[in-house]
Amino acid sequence: MMGQYVDIFVEVLPFLLTGLWRTVVFSIFALVLGSVLGISLGLLRSLRLPIVHPAIGLYLHIFRGSPFLVQLYVVYFVLPNVGIELVSLSAGILALTLYASSYITEIAAASIEAVPRGQTEAARSCGMGTWQTYRYILIPQAMRMMLPPLASVYVIVVKSTSLFSMIGLSELMRVGFTTAQREPAYVFLIYVIVAGLYFVYCYPILRFARWAELKVGSHMTEIL
Repeated sequence: MMGQYVDIFVEVLPFLLTGLWRTVVFSIFALVLGSVLGISLGLLRSLRLPIVHPAIGLYLHIFRGSPFLVQLYVVYFVLPNVGIELVSLSAGILALTLYASSYITEIAAASIEAVPRGQTEAARSCGMGTWQTYRYILIPQAMRMMLPPLASVYVIVVKSTSLFSMIGLSELMRVGFTTAQREPAYVFLIYVIVAGLYFVYCYPILRFARWAELKVGSHMTEIL
């Protein structure tokens, strides 16, 4: 019996690793684009401009207040009805980018606002303008505080790629489902391997989040 499980493990692992690689590629694209968009919106939100601030707030409420699966369906099935037609890959990456950016925006804005106000006042007293204060004082300190919560968001993004199977993208979860259909007698083993591969991918990110949290905590103690 054990020999059969070993044989099936050896047989299905290459297929599942292919799915894992696609998950890695999908998630990296969404993470990079979502981070760029989210940090940019976070900077704008921290400025509290009259029209921009409430507009970004509405954006956050929409994307943080609705399930990612609904957003994925809207991008893939609804947008074509208004003339915006996207292939599965583009729709998945766009939906996940917007979803990730909504969380990263709030993290970026909160991190900037968490920098002690005295830092800003000191920069202004030295003659720095708003852009210089952000570039040399606020952003470097905020980036350190952003790392722990960002890592947690990144794990959520990685796990959210499993929903890409709903629009026909062949990532780890869909490859696992297809493999389980081909080998129905070993469904439990196959999904255990799938869960293990997700763990192998996400665990280093979680460890990094813990390390970053400890580093940020010591850094903030030095500032205060």
